[in-house]
Parts: sequence; structure tokens; C-alpha cells
Amino acid sequence: GGVAPRMMQRLYELCAAGSFFEALPLQDKASQFWQLFKPEYPAAIKAAMEMMGRPVGPVRGPMRPPNAEQKSTLRAELEAADGDAHVVGLDVTSIDSIRAAVAHAETEMGPIDILVNNAGVGTTQHLTDVTAEDYDFMMNTNVRGAFFVAQEVAKRMIARAKGTAPGTYTGGRIVNIASVAGLRVGSRIGVYCMG
Repeated sequence: GGVAPRMMQRLYELCAAGSFFEALPLQDKASQFWQLFKPEYPAAIKAAMEMMGRPVGPVRGPMRPPNAEQKSTLRAELEAADGDAHVVGLDVTSIDSIRAAVAHAETEMGPIDILVNNAGVGTTQHLTDVTAEDYDFMMNTNVRGAFFVAQEVAKRMIARAKGTAPGTYTGGRIVNIASVAGLRVGSRIGVYCMG
């Protein structure tokens, strides 16, 4: 392969070995490399991973809230694979939307036992070019949104756990997903790294 596949292979090897700080310079280079492919960069990443023998499945574009048709298609695909699917719309930047979505999910499926908190957005520009709108967009989703989704679910988990016998655990678990970018600021993603 060329430079990018070798770089990605080395980055993968370092991360697989747990050498995250040694991998950071390569991560920065990879970030700069991917900027060359915008808006086609998901295809470039997929191609690089496949050249390393690491198939990653279909190319996904930038994540945007799914529309009604996409939600319906996702539900049908999950159910076709013998899954039980309930699609709940949620805007993590809105407290009312969070409360409504959690209530709706528990009405449809029962108590939430596990929350995987994984909403995240970013923009790509130099820190000197970040606008107040860019900053608020990222922080309202990545920090504020994650906190208030976890809070709403935690309230319900704690309420269920009250009155149980000592030594038992009936509340649930919350898993907050964070980016490795929080360990070191990457090129042109400084605000994202802060969140």
C-alpha cells in the first residue's frame, strides 16, 4: 500500500497495543490526511482500513439526525435480523426532548437497564476561527446533552433501586463514551477535544 495505509496500519498497531500516547502524532497526521477527502473522507477511511485487512462494512457519511424514512428502514433491518426495535427520536440539546424520549423508551420497552451515552458532534477549523455558534453546537451536544441524558436515566434507575435488599443492585448501568481526542488536542478540532 501507499503512505496512508501504512500510517493507518501503524496507528492501529499502536492503539491495539495500548500505546495511545505514542499513537497521538500519527493520529494528528491521519486527521490532516482525512481533511483532504472531505466530503468523501468516510470512503477514504474505509478504503484504508480494508487495505489493511480490516473490513469496516458500508461507508457511512457524516452523522445527521435520521429522518422518518431512515428510522423506518433501520427498524425493519433490525427486525429482519430477529431484533426487537423501537425507534425513539431524541434531541440531546433539548431537556424536554430528553425527558420525552426517555419516558417514551420506557413506555415501549420497560425500564432502561443500560444507557450507552454516545452522542457527539464536531466541527473542523482553527481555534481562531471558531464562532460562538460552533462552540455552543459542540458543547450543547457533547457535554450538556450527555450530562442531561445520563441524569434523566439515572433518576429513574435510582428510583427503581430504592427499597431493594442490601447487597442487591437493580438500578442499572450508564456507559459514557468519550473520544481519545480528549487526551491531546488534535489539529483543527480543539473545541471538540475539550468536550
